[in-house]
Amino acid sequence: MIFYDCSTAPNPRRARMFIAEKGLDIEKRDISIAKGEQMSEEFRTINPQLACPHRVVRFDC
Repeated sequence: MIFYDCSTAPNPRRARMFIAEKGLDIEKRDISIAKGEQMSEEFRTINPQLACPHRVVRFDC
């Protein structure tokens, strides 16, 4: 799982707290809302709603 995070936004903070409380080891990538990184084409391909936080789940079965 990849967790797209923004350290200054409140909703990703809630998700980080959950992840920490559960002791999960999740790959994290920081997105800067201040710089508009959530509006990039790269981010749009994984999340058309351009929302943060976002997670991508990979099934490597």
